[in-house]
Amino acid sequence: MIQWLLDLIFSRGHDVAELARRLDMPRDRITGVKREYREFPIRKRNGKTRMTL
Repeated sequence: MIQWLLDLIFSRGHDVAELARRLDMPRDRITGVKREYREFPIRKRNGKTRMTL
């Protein structure tokens, strides 16, 4: 149980090949996706907003 928890906390995740295998997709299709970011507001408890990506 403790090892499972430590793995969950300190794990760096899986690589793209593992993601492609799980999704049953070619690796090139996953790595070829163009990353796009947009800024959007998050309302804070005090009523103000914070912009984030």
